[in-house]
Order: sequence, then structure tokens, then C-alpha cells
Amino acid sequence: MATLTGCLAAVIWLLSHRPNRLWCRFTAWWLVSLGCYLLAVALHHDEVTEVAERTRHRLGRLVRGFVRRLGRVG
Repeated sequence: MATLTGCLAAVIWLLSHRPNRLWCRFTAWWLVSLGCYLLAVALHHDEVTEVAERTRHRLGRLVRGFVRRLGRVG
């Protein structure tokens, strides 16, 4: 929610000011920050997906082992 609020404030500021040197500098840093944010989100998504796959695989092995052990007892 805070990110959305910050983006809204930045968009309002960008739309309400005439382009000058400060406006151009702010816009350039805003675009650089946005690019870094999108890159971080993309990298984090790949990492989360990889961890989720490994966890699912490990959990599946654990459940199969548990079911096998349960079958031997019963």
C-alpha cells in the first residue's frame, strides 16, 4: 500500500509541474528506480519459483516415504 501511495504522489507531482531541469532529474531517477525495482521483482520471482519447486519435491519425497512406512506397519 505504501508503494502504491508513493507512486501516486510521484505521478501527481510529475503531471502537475512544467518540465525543467529538476523535473527531468527527478523523472530520470524515478525511471532508474523503477527499472531496478522491476529487475529485483523479476529475480525474486525466479528465486521463489525455484525454492517452491525444490520444497514441493522434498515434501513429495517425505510424504511418499511416510506412506511406505505406514504400509509396512499396517
